[in-house]
Amino acid sequence: MAQWRFERVVSEKLQGQVWRVQSEGRVGYFKFARDDQWRYSGPYIANEWITAALARRLGLPVADLEVADVVGPDGVAWHGVVSVVTPAEEVISWAKAPQAVRQRPEDHLYDVARLSQLVVFDAWTANVDRATGTNLILYRHQGEQRYHWYLIDHALCLLGAPYKWEKHRWRDPFWSRLWLYYHTPQGLLRLQSSWSALSPMIRRIERLQPGDIDAAIASAPQGSLPSRMRQETRALLLHRQRILRTLLRRWLTFRGVKEFRPRRHD
Repeated sequence: MAQWRFERVVSEKLQGQVWRVQSEGRVGYFKFARDDQWRYSGPYIANEWITAALARRLGLPVADLEVADVVGPDGVAWHGVVSVVTPAEEVISWAKAPQAVRQRPEDHLYDVARLSQLVVFDAWTANVDRATGTNLILYRHQGEQRYHWYLIDHALCLLGAPYKWEKHRWRDPFWSRLWLYYHTPQGLLRLQSSWSALSPMIRRIERLQPGDIDAAIASAPQGSLPSRMRQETRALLLHRQRILRTLLRRWLTFRGVKEFRPRRHD
């Protein structure tokens, strides 16, 4: 286990804290939660791990993850997961990308076809936390004109946290109406609004076998997901795999708001 050192607090929310950390020249973001934050954090380490494993299986780039114990400024060590930042000349979130990038991503990014399929993966994994674009990372090396990209922060995918299901259990028809809980980051809706763009990822997910899903679940660090929740995670993924094609067809035909709209401040 790498020795990650606390650098600074990045955020503190109901679902826990995020710290910027360092280890032998590497930079990462460390996420942890207290026991009394379970309602909002849930099995966040397992959710991160399983979702990342599924993304890799489907060819979607994701950040490397490491389980870690990090000592904070108060001298207390906390157990959590580090999302490792890809080393590059420039690393930014989609939310902070220049307006030109968000307006014409096909002119500024590599592998835009795969990015166009992101809504399919998020729909399958019941992601409720993509809208702002802070968990879609862009990076480029010195001399590059276009950005590479990868995904981070999958804690609210899959079973997420208990509060996610308080009004509607995961088999409820509510969760087949994707637009009610998911919006694309600003600028991506145009790329994700045709069957030809989405169907390759739909087919890729439909071809996954139960054993592929089992392997992703088994990859979660020991003790991060109780056995009963392993079975529920498996059932959720298999259920949403079966309804995925219908779910995305309904998404395409819906004519209301489907893209994140930042609030305007007077």
